[in-house]
Amino acid sequence: MGQYLEKGYFPFTTEPDFLIKLNTALNNVIEIDLAKIENLSQNKIHEIKQVLGVIAKSVPFKPNISKLSQKLNISRDIILSIIYLLEKAKTINLLQVDNKGISKLQKPDKIYLENTNFMYALKDQPDIGNIRETFFYNQLKNAEHTILYSKSRGFNGT
Repeated sequence: MGQYLEKGYFPFTTEPDFLIKLNTALNNVIEIDLAKIENLSQNKIHEIKQVLGVIAKSVPFKPNISKLSQKLNISRDIILSIIYLLEKAKTINLLQVDNKGISKLQKPDKIYLENTNFMYALKDQPDIGNIRETFFYNQLKNAEHTILYSKSRGFNGT
């Protein structure tokens, strides 16, 4: 199971330079695919990579958009749009608290990398608890379950 969590999600798992290939794939998603689809400038691509870097260092990330905005010197609205672009590009997963109603349109309550392999590619020594939580969320989401987060009970879904 440990090998799958580290490098079992993608078809080039057995390659000796797996992490290099995975980082290249992530860069291609942002620099080529997302840039082309969303007509992004080089500056916007740089901002996206900055936000992904912050998320990767602290997943599961409980975003404080205002602090992140100040830290990166990027407006709050742009940070939010970047988060939703990264979700659209399948590089992150967003989790909402189950009682938020319309405020779901604001910011997610937690942000996960889309899969555990990204954790190993983007961060040295990922935390085992974060790996488990990311794996659990990834599996349920990809099985098309609705997943919400309850502050008192943890994950909640159908």
